[in-house]
Order: sequence, then structure tokens, then C-alpha cells
Amino acid sequence: MSSLPLLPLPGKPQLVGIARLASEGESLREGHNVEYFTLPAKSLLNRCVSRRAMPFTWTINPYRGCEFGCRYCYARYTHEFMEMRDALDFEKKIYVKQHAVALLRHDLRRVKPGEAIALGRYRSLPGRGAPLRSHPRHS
Repeated sequence: MSSLPLLPLPGKPQLVGIARLASEGESLREGHNVEYFTLPAKSLLNRCVSRRAMPFTWTINPYRGCEFGCRYCYARYTHEFMEMRDALDFEKKIYVKQHAVALLRHDLRRVKPGEAIALGRYRSLPGRGAPLRSHPRHS
């Protein structure tokens, strides 16, 4: 499988922020036309700020991307923050956030009573123990 198209090209600006971190991610596994990479993270819990009426206040995201690639997924746009514009990258390049358990323990202190948290069921990446979402329809 080809390497990430995130390296700076001549005449293009250097990557910064999460785009730079994603480009430096260590490959965890490759198979079935999907690549998994590490991603340093500050948080797993995200406040859901949307004009759409979402039935939850928070989301838990231990990764960026999803193999199932549902077209309606509220998280699809997040790969754009990593300078990834190809729509298939969301389901073909999965980024696993590092230190998930410690981050979540810390993050849960921000949740107020009565605020809902959206999460899927999780499974481990074979041989690595990294959390990845398993879509309820496919498990």
C-alpha cells in the first residue's frame, strides 16, 4: 500500500498541527486495503457542537476514521483537519489515538450529570490492543 500523501511537496506550505502529527504516525497494521496509524492525542472526549439536533452532548473518539465508512457519519469531515481531502481516506486510513484509557479517565471529569455521551462498541486491533469502533450493524 502506498505511503501517506502528507509529506510536504515543493512549493507547498509545511504541515502543521494535527496534519503534521498524522503524517508522522507509526504504521500499526495494514490489510484489506486499510492502514492503521498512531496519533498523539490530548483528549478522547469531544463536545458535540452542531446545528443539527444531536441526541448527545459528547462523543468518545479513540480513533479518527472508520472502516465501515457510513456516508451519513457525523465524523467524516475530521480527516480534512489532517489535510486529507479524498473521501475514501476516512475509511482507508484509520488513526488510533495513543494512551486512550488515561485520556478518557481525565476527560470524564468534564461531563456534567445528565449530559449524554455517544459511543459505539469497541474491539481491539488484532495483535495491538488498540481500540477501534465496531459498527453495531456489522458485529
